[in-house]
Amino acid sequence: MIAEIGHALLWLATGCAALAAVAGLVPRLTALAVPAALAAAWLWLWVGGALAWVFANADLSVAAVAANTQATLPVALRLAAALLRDGGGLPLAAATAALVAATLAFRGAPLRLIGGASLVTLALQILVLAAAPPFARLAPAPTDGAGFAAAWRDRLAALAPPGGVVFDTLLATGARDSTGATGVRLAALTPVVGPDSTAVLAEIHVTVGGTDVGTLIPAWRETILPPHGAPVADDALSWQGWWSATLGPPRDDGRWRVRVTRLPLGWIVAPGLAAVALTGWAAR
Repeated sequence: MIAEIGHALLWLATGCAALAAVAGLVPRLTALAVPAALAAAWLWLWVGGALAWVFANADLSVAAVAANTQATLPVALRLAAALLRDGGGLPLAAATAALVAATLAFRGAPLRLIGGASLVTLALQILVLAAAPPFARLAPAPTDGAGFAAAWRDRLAALAPPGGVVFDTLLATGARDSTGATGVRLAALTPVVGPDSTAVLAEIHVTVGGTDVGTLIPAWRETILPPHGAPVADDALSWQGWWSATLGPPRDDGRWRVRVTRLPLGWIVAPGLAAVALTGWAAR
């Protein structure tokens, strides 16, 4: 139901963008330019919320969700897939253009400028509907998604700040190793058999300077049809930042590649502060 609501709101946002574009450029309709641009941006907030909902809840009946996530992924990675998947940048670009047009309308910019920004928004929204519809249904729905092997994981890794990888080495079960102040122990491995896949869950204990950071449980997952294997990361938040761990494929000697990354809190807080500052500027 959420997918259908999001799809309907996307069409409404497209109609509002079209009205704002025409009203900003046609003298007889200028009175409609500002409310239409504001309505388009407001509707995109709800469209974004619907898109986040279907990804966060792993609604595998939605084609984009099934192709880019799986039920075992942490919620943070499912939400990341909504933007970093193939075609995920188009809704973000359309929403950004709608917010720019709304900001211009709110600040009393010239109507032609509002109409031009709305025209760009309209073009992007048409591309979203034609090339990358985010709410298209998939029937029948799969039992699990295939997003663990999608290219968006590489894009997510590329966003990590320099020095984000704090540990990357081979470990046997029960072994412990350290890189600098970060210590990692592969405490246990647990096999899990699903309807169309098999997985090995790893229990990884992370310490920094002797202080326990937490336990991460990443997995190495292999599908049966088609045969494929890839890691499923696990994440944890501490006062030292956002931690993520992945488990690589097994080696012949029984060791597993363990990779731990850390995103400092500053990299998490800074975008939020920038958004608050931008909102305050737009509301002046």
